[in-house]
Amino acid sequence: RLQAQSPHYVWLGLVGLDGTVVAGTQGWLEGRSIAGRPVFLQSRTATWLGDVHPAVALAPLLQASGRPVQELIDIGEPVRDAEGNVTGVMAAHLGVDWIDRLRDRTSGETGSRPVPSIGVHVVSGPTSRNVLPGERVPEGLPATLPAQGALRALDGQRYFAASHDLKIGTEVSPLPWRVLVLQEHGAAMRPATVLTNTL
Repeated sequence: RLQAQSPHYVWLGLVGLDGTVVAGTQGWLEGRSIAGRPVFLQSRTATWLGDVHPAVALAPLLQASGRPVQELIDIGEPVRDAEGNVTGVMAAHLGVDWIDRLRDRTSGETGSRPVPSIGVHVVSGPTSRNVLPGERVPEGLPATLPAQGALRALDGQRYFAASHDLKIGTEVSPLPWRVLVLQEHGAAMRPATVLTNTL
């Protein structure tokens, strides 16, 4: 029912204490062990969010079912009995496309119009790898992103940039993600250049 209501859930499964999948949507992975996967290892004591990763065990199942094979985000939650003892893990894989749709929906609600020369990206980890599907973050950006300032990419292109830790409400997200806004230097300076030439 949850998967039907929110198709962004690619897979949900109940996992026993030994790491064996007891039940899964579509019957996928049932009887298989995911004991070595972070979604099981990290979720036995508290809610856990994993970073974006390629589909592995689910890739052939998605392909066979006709669903697009995409990168996934893991969510895990310990399952407890009435006495509070952990009896297993509830694991879920979300398709990364939900982030893109959420961003588009949020932009629509604010009524803001995107400026063509400005790129809004969500990047992950020390390599500033893009998270959202279809994005093209310029190659060769510094591993440490400044809060704001000028950056030079690998191809020599200059950008004005601003970045900030992704937050959920008022709390910093447990995921190592940052929001990065880039504008090509020439495009940013064009209004000033036009004004100067006019004067």
